[in-house]
Amino acid sequence: MKFRIYALILIFLIPLQASLSSIFAVFGVPPDIALAVVYMIGLLTGPREGAIFGMGLGLLHDMHAGGILGLTGFTRGLIGLMAGVLGRHVLNVASMANALFITGFGLAEGVIIVLFMETYYGDVPFNNLFFGRLLPGSLYAGVVGAVIIRLLARRHLLEKLMRKSIEREVV
Repeated sequence: MKFRIYALILIFLIPLQASLSSIFAVFGVPPDIALAVVYMIGLLTGPREGAIFGMGLGLLHDMHAGGILGLTGFTRGLIGLMAGVLGRHVLNVASMANALFITGFGLAEGVIIVLFMETYYGDVPFNNLFFGRLLPGSLYAGVVGAVIIRLLARRHLLEKLMRKSIEREVV
């Protein structure tokens, strides 16, 4: 069952995000639905599945965006891994603190990518990128992630992905 859900997410998430980005953009910043989904998968299933799913989704994103192949795969893999560790040891799945963690992971991913661009390409306007794209995009991803978690919890879809050790906590 999980494999089919992961396959559907991988097939449809990048085109869905690309088509909805202009519709739901706020001040020119589109929501990063993929970041929220990688975080939720890691949170619900654990570090290994979160990292593998994050790397797969990140590689698909890299192929779609035409950027440096593997950079987003690496950062999304780290996000899935860290979310899995947080879900296993610290966080409650239904907590609103998840929005803050999604925001923090989005900022960390953006800073890693900007620093890599700075090293690879040269002078990159860090302040403009941080305050113009990274901070608003990460905050938006945190809000979108919190809304998605709430919607999935209401529809009882979280149980289909959740690892058995935390299933009793939420239900």
